Amino acid sequence: MGKCLRCGMEGPFVRVDEQGLCVICRKRAQGSAPVSAPTSASPSIRPCDLNPEDVISRYVSTYHNTYPAEYNVVDYYVAEFHCMLDSLPVVPIPRIACDAPGEEWEGVILKKFDGCSLVDCSDFVALDTETTGLGGSSEIVEVSAVRFEHFRPVAVFETLCKPYRRIPLDATAVHGITNDDVKLSPRFAEIIPALDEFTDRLPLVAHNAPFDMRMLAQEGFPTAGRQAFDTLSLARSILRDKDGNKLASYALSEACKQCAILFSGAHRSSADALAAGLLFLELAKRRFGTENLLDGLGLWKK
Repeated sequence: MGKCLRCGMEGPFVRVDEQGLCVICRKRAQGSAPVSAPTSASPSIRPCDLNPEDVISRYVSTYHNTYPAEYNVVDYYVAEFHCMLDSLPVVPIPRIACDAPGEEWEGVILKKFDGCSLVDCSDFVALDTETTGLGGSSEIVEVSAVRFEHFRPVAVFETLCKPYRRIPLDATAVHGITNDDVKLSPRFAEIIPALDEFTDRLPLVAHNAPFDMRMLAQEGFPTAGRQAFDTLSLARSILRDKDGNKLASYALSEACKQCAILFSGAHRSSADALAAGLLFLELAKRRFGTENLLDGLGLWKK
């Protein structure tokens, strides 16, 4: 439960910063406050200081629990994550009118690692949506997808979407997307053909996949017969703390922390989509073993 000290907004999904401000009040404060000078607590490494190919190769080829000794571990992992995200080419998104009817998301086939080979799950699209709420009448206001080939991120699809209803303040407090942000954005229906082409019928990966699949289906995206991996349920079955106990929380940020995947920008869909894809990779390592993963996909082993 979070509560903003300035506007008083509260709720289970309201995120406040160290000053106790929600996203809306923080944006307002940043717009009026002067830029402060760097301090000794500033990050010691930036995403631009890293080579994205080296970062991606290390993510794929090792358990992600080591880092260069000369850097602060938190700074390094955050810089590493955003180095990868910033390096991905963003695909162009044409706006095409599409009147596809909503589908029942139950047509999605939720997959487990059992019965899958490494080749079955090495190419996928990690996806995340941000919405106007959690109810059945909610609409998508942002969608991002990161395409992985042989477990390596290769491209990103991202766009804001203009809903037919106004975005409630409590939703903005979660993801920071305002009505002004989406004023000139396409309707979700206009980007369905582009998103469908980008995903190319590959398996979809999402954290709490049933929610994202339901949102996509009710907005008209063709989901029937699609395969999807839910990193939330996979993390619950695989991840344990150092004492072998279940984690206190399997939220995306907490599950990622357990795998040393650290990032800023949670609850914005491009960061969440990449994080879900990297978490899926880490879960695959734990399920199949890193050596088996590399040997099974020897064509890209370096």
